[in-house]
Amino acid sequence: TVRLKKSSEFKLIGTSPKGKNFVVDSTGSLIYQPKDLLKKLKQAFLIVHLEVTEAMIPKMIRKFFAHPKPVIWHGMFSREPGESPEVALRRCYPEWLRSRLQGYHDLADLSLAADRILDPKMTTDRFLEMIRANLGSH
Repeated sequence: TVRLKKSSEFKLIGTSPKGKNFVVDSTGSLIYQPKDLLKKLKQAFLIVHLEVTEAMIPKMIRKFFAHPKPVIWHGMFSREPGESPEVALRRCYPEWLRSRLQGYHDLADLSLAADRILDPKMTTDRFLEMIRANLGSH
């Protein structure tokens, strides 16, 4: 388990089983954490990014507008004079999404194709094998 504190420090609580891999799913907005914390995480973990293709972005945008969720805009939302909140959201969201995807790509030690990971036939073992197979090329 990783505990993140406001002081930008983290601490591993416990350890992984001897000789076993484990995964920390950052969910949320990891890329918006302070740079010193991100540096420590990169030293402690292999950061694997699920690379979204340009073809996947329109589907992600449609999904967001069909089922909106809270977003940390990180200064990327703005309204033009006379612009409605919905029009501003539809204008800003795609730019925010692309920026966020690039931020995760830049942070990662390794990127894997998200469409392969989302394959219903994907298993944990196959996912870990993909990581191992791609480690040699980095």
